[in-house]
This record gives sequence, structure tokens and C-alpha cells, in this order.
Amino acid sequence: MNQSSSVFEVTADNFDTEVLEKSRRVLVVADFWAAWCAPCRVLMPLLQKLAEEYQGKFLLAKIDTDQQQDLAARWGIRSLPTVKLFKNGRVVDEFLGALPESAIRSLLDRHLPRASDAMREAARAALQNGDRAQALALLHKALAGDPEHLPVKLDLADLLISGGDVNGAEKFLKELPFQQRGDKTVKALLARLEFARTAQSAPPAADLAKRIAANPEDLESRYLFGATLAAAGSYADAMEQFFAIMKHNRRFNDDIGRRSLISVFETLGNDHELVQQYRRKMAPLLY
Repeated sequence: MNQSSSVFEVTADNFDTEVLEKSRRVLVVADFWAAWCAPCRVLMPLLQKLAEEYQGKFLLAKIDTDQQQDLAARWGIRSLPTVKLFKNGRVVDEFLGALPESAIRSLLDRHLPRASDAMREAARAALQNGDRAQALALLHKALAGDPEHLPVKLDLADLLISGGDVNGAEKFLKELPFQQRGDKTVKALLARLEFARTAQSAPPAADLAKRIAANPEDLESRYLFGATLAAAGSYADAMEQFFAIMKHNRRFNDDIGRRSLISVFETLGNDHELVQQYRRKMAPLLY
């Protein structure tokens, strides 16, 4: 695909076919601009240069907002230039203003297909078929070929945690750049990692359950039992143990009950039913 076919003007009449429909097979970058906008005149040549260099890996749709005011209103354009990235018929990313070329490349690469993504899919299929060794081999190969691709590292860390290789998983997660550690998937994996590490050194779950039955105020056993349950994916039971600690003694082990509940929240995500349920239960204990 040459530049003439990968860079084109879009109007309200053809936006759905030229942007939304085409985005189902290739990334479409929609640049909302105007002739009077100085940053637009800086950004447009850069986007066109990248479209030519990427050789059809993404399409550049140019929307003149002076001529297409209804289209600008439809997509909530408030400042220029505004660039929206469309994939599978929806906006997956956007930015305002004339970003540096390096930042735009980083944004594009985040959404464009990579050879390592195909290996990730193959690893996922291997794991579904019960071949963990093959999945690990594929992910290691993907990482060797694309060492900066965060999803490969996270897939590998996930698989290592699930297999009990806590040290191996920690290697990938602790070496992540600081700006990536705020990613919700990274935070979830770090929380799982801590539960797995605690569970490895804890007594057997059956022994911990017996200790708690004999002495419900044995908060250390409750914490170890909760971490063991969380490491095994039994989050509802784990949260009950952590909440019991929080309810009994907020000062125990630097408020470990509350902190452990928050770690589970990060693992499950804020929209999970259990997270919402325990946030409500925790609220009266926080003040």
C-alpha cells in the first residue's frame, strides 16, 4: 500500500466507511486539523511521513474541522490538533497537540501488530492445550526478539507466577521501567507475586485452618492462610481472612489486613463484584 492510498481526506459522508470500517482490519489514525492551526501544520507532515515509512501498517485519515464541523462535534473535538486512533470500530487511544516524533512512534507501536504478538497467541494456545513448557519457550523466544514489548513480559511473569517460579517472575516485574509500574496489569501481577511468595514459606493450608479454628484471634495464621488462598485464586475466601484481621486489629503487622485487601482489589480490578462488596464492608472501619 503506497502513501496515496494510506493518507486520505475524510468527510461526514464517508467517515464510517473510511475510518470505522477500515479500522476493523488496520489501525486508522484520524487527524482533526484546521488550516489556521499552527501546531496542525507541524503535525500533519510528520504524520504523513510516518504513514509513508510504515508502508500501510496504519492509515491516516485527515479531517478538516472547518469544513467538517458536524464530524468534529460528533467526536467531541475541543482543541486542535486532536488525533484519535481507531481499531475495531472504536477509539483505542488519542492525543492532543503536536507531539514529538518519538512519542508518536511509541503510541503507534503500542497498537500495531508485532511478530511477538503472534508468538503470544501461540503460547496462549499451547497453555490451553496443557503444554506449559511450549508456552514458556514461545514467550522466551518472543521476549528475545522484542525485549521492550511490555505485554510479552507480563505474559511471561503471569505464567511463571502460576507455575510457582516466584523468583523468575520477580526478575521481569522488578526490572520494568518506573513509568510502566503504574499499569493496572503490572500492579495486579505484583500483588499476585507477593501472595505467591508468602504462600511458599507458609505452613500447609490445612494446618493454618486448624490453627484458626482453635484460636480465631491467631491473626498471623489468618494472614498466611489468606495469602495462600489468594495465591491459589480463592479470592473470596482470602478476602474474608484479611477482612477478619482488619476488623479485629488495624494495628496488626502495619494494618496488613487492609493492605492485603487492597492487593486483592488490584488483582481483581475495581469493577469486580467482590471488590465492590468488600469496599462497602471496609468503609465503616476506616474512620
